[in-house]
Amino acid sequence: MLPPMTTEDFQSFAFAHYDRPQVRQAALELQDRHGCDVVLLLFAVWISKRGRRLDEERLKPLVASAHLLQANLIAPLRAARRVACNAGMDSVCQRLRERELAAEVLELKLLAPAIGQFDRSDLEPVELDRVNAGAYLQCMGLGQQAQSAVANVFGAHSRL
Repeated sequence: MLPPMTTEDFQSFAFAHYDRPQVRQAALELQDRHGCDVVLLLFAVWISKRGRRLDEERLKPLVASAHLLQANLIAPLRAARRVACNAGMDSVCQRLRERELAAEVLELKLLAPAIGQFDRSDLEPVELDRVNAGAYLQCMGLGQQAQSAVANVFGAHSRL
């Protein structure tokens, strides 16, 4: 039986999953090339890990809320951090990195309780990953060019 679905469970999963090199690389590619929200992507993978099925109707309001946080807080912090890092301003870069991470944790805490909105699925884990990755791609308006990177992020969770 799976442990309770808590914000801490999602946070632990998100940090452990993102720490895998192939996940980090794919997630950052999706972020930089396609404008994907890494926290929302990790939420979608967590939904799969918890045996729940994504559906576009329930995912869209979460995407809208996450987008507001990304656009107004996280993305500006990320842009400032990148400028500081590229300019060799190490202490400023580190402080901005910490604030960016804190903002992403805030997003994570806002998303975690929504897991209960998604129905349980009887699909096998690999099939559920495929279905949920497809739902994520569809909801985010991503095409074939992002499919491989999304599949890498989803597929890696079964190897945790």
